[in-house]
Amino acid sequence: MNIASKLRSNGLAATRTRVVLFHLLIENPQGLTAEDIYVLLAGKEKISIGSIYRILVDLENHGLIKRIFYGKNKSIYKSADQRVGINIFDSKTGLSVLFHDENISKKLEKILEDLPPDIIGLELTLYKQ
Repeated sequence: MNIASKLRSNGLAATRTRVVLFHLLIENPQGLTAEDIYVLLAGKEKISIGSIYRILVDLENHGLIKRIFYGKNKSIYKSADQRVGINIFDSKTGLSVLFHDENISKKLEKILEDLPPDIIGLELTLYKQ
């Protein structure tokens, strides 16, 4: 299913900006902040940071993306199709990097499968000093 069809099937109009923004999130499995999206679209699309946040809220409310909170005022947005995603977040710089380990991903998938049906998500935070 293409992006425009996916938006429409989830009750959203497939505007050019929504399609471009959703495509960016699909193409960046590590996730992006609203500011990352703004920088990536600068010069390509005429869009304000406020519009980016509104589109992100629409996509999240329609179950197409998920928002991951880091710190007090930092969020990363990812496609909801990703069941397991591991990001390493540097709280000093605010940067997030995708981490992939097949063994850890398989173990996390197993944990998700074993959760009671009323639990729809799991967030794990590890800290290193």
